[in-house]
Amino acid sequence: MHIKTNQLIKSLFAVMFIVSVSFTSCNNEGEKAETKDTVATPTPEPMPVAPDSTGKDSGGMDSGDVKPVVPTQPK
Repeated sequence: MHIKTNQLIKSLFAVMFIVSVSFTSCNNEGEKAETKDTVATPTPEPMPVAPDSTGKDSGGMDSGDVKPVVPTQPK
């Protein structure tokens, strides 16, 4: 009995291997849809940014305005 189940398992694995190889060998080689020719429209270039004429220095990483100091209650 042990030999028959061992042989059955081996044959099942062999069949699964053959089926998996046959699926991977196809590799989507079926009929391919026709590709349509498309005309690429060029994107317009962005307008150049005018330099800052206010005379302020950007100050490094923080380019926002000065944040107000909020007073805290004494402990």
